[in-house]
Amino acid sequence: MHFSSGVVSGYLDTQGVFDTVYWARQQENIPIETLWSQHYLSHIKPFVQLCFDYFDSPHKKARAFAREFSYDDDSILAILDFPHLPLTNNRAEQALRHWVIFRRLSYGTRNAQGSRTLCLLASVVDTCHQRKADAWSFIAQTIACRRKGAAVPSLPGAV
Repeated sequence: MHFSSGVVSGYLDTQGVFDTVYWARQQENIPIETLWSQHYLSHIKPFVQLCFDYFDSPHKKARAFAREFSYDDDSILAILDFPHLPLTNNRAEQALRHWVIFRRLSYGTRNAQGSRTLCLLASVVDTCHQRKADAWSFIAQTIACRRKGAAVPSLPGAV
């Protein structure tokens, strides 16, 4: 298999970006300006330039990657401004997994109101679970308050 020098250097630049992120996560109290100045010129700037170079590449996957990165580079590189953030959204995906399975098993909802209700219930149940509160007691209390015309209570543990 033949690789152009741009693809090989792109891989090395990508690895440099990953190395920069992992390095930043291990540092304590390092100013963001230091992080950027130490690693931007050596790893990130060449990688960004390579993405712009491949923006109109005849190779479909290289072009798609270059464009995706170019459109979202601020979001993708936000990890360098906030190295404590997770590198993936796996936690969010895992939190939604049981609701996705529920939707599949129950064949979803029948209309927009049902979808909205399910989303709200899922949000309340998950929030209560995270705050170690009884979701069903909160929901029952909320329904009772609404029936009386009283104000709806705040979610348990809300600040």
